[in-house]
This record gives sequence, C-alpha cells and structure tokens, in this order.
Amino acid sequence: MASIRTALGDFMDSQARVRALTGKPVLRQLREIRRFRKEAILCGATDYYRFGIYDPDYVPRANWPTYLGWRDQRGLSLALNPRRVSLPGWDKLCFYALARNLDIPLPTIRACFQPGTRATASWMGCVLGDVAALRRFLLEDATWPLFVKPSWGGEGIRTLRLEGLDRAAGRLILHGGRTMEIETFLHWCTAPSDRWHYRAEQGLLFQEVLAPDPQMATLFRLHAVPSLRIVSLVGAAGEVVIHRVVAKIPLGDNVIDNFALGRTGNMAVLVDIASGRFGHGLRGILPTGEVERAIGGAPSPFLGAAVPHWEAALDIVARGATAFPLMRIQHWDIALTDRGPVALELNDLGGTEILQIHGIGLLTAPLREHVRRYGDPAVRSWVAALRA
Repeated sequence: MASIRTALGDFMDSQARVRALTGKPVLRQLREIRRFRKEAILCGATDYYRFGIYDPDYVPRANWPTYLGWRDQRGLSLALNPRRVSLPGWDKLCFYALARNLDIPLPTIRACFQPGTRATASWMGCVLGDVAALRRFLLEDATWPLFVKPSWGGEGIRTLRLEGLDRAAGRLILHGGRTMEIETFLHWCTAPSDRWHYRAEQGLLFQEVLAPDPQMATLFRLHAVPSLRIVSLVGAAGEVVIHRVVAKIPLGDNVIDNFALGRTGNMAVLVDIASGRFGHGLRGILPTGEVERAIGGAPSPFLGAAVPHWEAALDIVARGATAFPLMRIQHWDIALTDRGPVALELNDLGGTEILQIHGIGLLTAPLREHVRRYGDPAVRSWVAALRA
C-alpha cells in the first residue's frame, strides 16, 4: 500500500511540475499519455514524464514510436541474447578471461576472493580461497588504494573504494575518510543478498584504482573515472553497428558512475555517434531533472567537445564482438582513463532507461530491423509483433 501511495504521489508531483513548465493542464497531459501509449511499446504515464514526452521541443512527435517502456527493460536483451551464451555478460572473471585473448585493455586485478576456489591463473592476482586468506591479504599484502566489486553483480551493489589500512585500530580506510572494522568488512564480503543481480558465491574482485582521462577531469571537474555505455548490435557475419552511446559521469564525491535514474547525483551525457562529440547531459530524471550543457567552474562547456579516445573505444567494442558473436545486443562499459580506454565489463541485460532520456528512444529503424532478424518471438509478444 505504501508503494502505491508513493507512486501516486510521484505521479501527481510530475503532473504539477509539467503544468508549471509547459502550461498544459492535467486533462491535456492525460490525453497525451493515452496517445503515447498507443504509439510506443509498453509505455505509460511514468515513461511520458521520465522521458520528457510532454515537451515537443525535447521529444519530437515523430520519435514517440521509438520508445520502449520501463516495464520491460529485460525483454530486449532476452529476445536477442540466448541465455546459453550470456554468461560473460554476468560474470566479470569469465569476461576478463575471454577479453584478455583479444588484448582488450582491462583493469589489473590485485586479488580475487572466491570461497573454495583453487584457481591459479596469474592474471587473477592473489587468489583468496577463504576468509583467513582474505584477512591476511588485507593485513600483509594489499597495495593501496583498491577498488572492490563483485564478480557477479551490477548497479553498484557491493562496490567500495579502499584507501588504506589503519593497522593499530584494525580498521580499513574507505574513500571520503570513513572507516570500517576489518571483521565487519569480511562479513560484508561473504554476506548473501536477496538482490537477483548479485551473487556472493561468485566472489569479489580487488582491482587497481583507475585515474580519469585528464581532458575528462577538466571538462567535468572529475576525480573518479567516467565511462561510456556503448550499445552495439552484432550481426551473423560478425558485423558491428554502434547503436547508442551515453557517457556516465561520476560527480561530487561518488567513486562509481552508476546513474540509477539520477538518485546518485551523477550525470548521463548523450554522445553523437557520427561525430564522437558530447551532446547534452541530464542530472536527474525529468521532469525534475536538469538538462546540462556545462559544469559550473569548468573552463568550457562539454556540449560539442570531442570524446577522448573515441576511435580506440569503438575498436574495443568491435574486437569484443568477435569473442561474443551470439550476443546480438551488447552493452559495453568502457572507462576513459589516463592511459586510454579500458573495458570494465560487458552487460547482457543493460538498462534501457538511461539510453532513452535524451530525446529519442532505442527502437529506431536499425534496432527494429535487428529485432526482426534475430529476436526470439517466443520471448515477448511485442517482439513477435515486430517480427510479424
């Protein structure tokens, strides 16, 4: 009941906000929502407000049919990526093992904690098979700082930046000056979760901390590493089409670039694929979010600026397609670092909302044709309708 009240309150707040912005009375908004639902796939009132459909200058009417609603973010990837080939899009250790064979640049793994493992591959760093080994690594062998993330996980779950160790106090020093008792951290590393996209059994990676590209650090006033979410469509002959690119910009004191519909305070910036230049950014979700073209205090606007290492980033995605040819849609996260682009991960069920908040939806002509050619009609009725 509480969630229903919250959703109703958000809906009424959005109505009021749009009326203040555009002058559209509530009845007119409801009529537009009804028309939008008929033209877009699985879209409703939330999508109408979140994607800025109410503003014809932001979203031209011709773009309405390109949107895919939030109710089925998984369906697109489920239809295009058979489950039997999607493991590298979930398990980072599996992804790293395959990507290394293509000389794709990756973060260095300092240690891998996976209870019960007997792995010996040198690229996995110190292989820690139990809690005692992990404790010993932290107390004796770790080189600081370290970035900790799950091998199997997403949305920033169980990610930390460790800056060092206060040996006398028996506490780890976290980013921002906070501390955590070592025993608390060890429990945190092994505690299960009810989140479906995190599996503690797959273990944690302890990686080097990457530094941002200097141009990006200046343009966006960064201290953490930004990344490009590059969505590519892979054909039967291995051909790769770059379909959508959004830069994820960590702002403030954030150490990860997760956007989380604006809840983190980070920014999502559209990238023009043809030119490799930044478009406008969004900090937060419409209708309350702010459209940004520059960062306060930066020497110049980011709008129109060239993305550093653009061609090299696209080359990583093109080479990666040869390792995962049966994943027909691939969501790559490529970090823009001071040593060039570095592949962070390949996502299978990449979120669709961050890719549709800049004035156009995902289901433009190239992706529709791709779904018609490769989509499994048994997965979703809307996929079957597109193929028909």
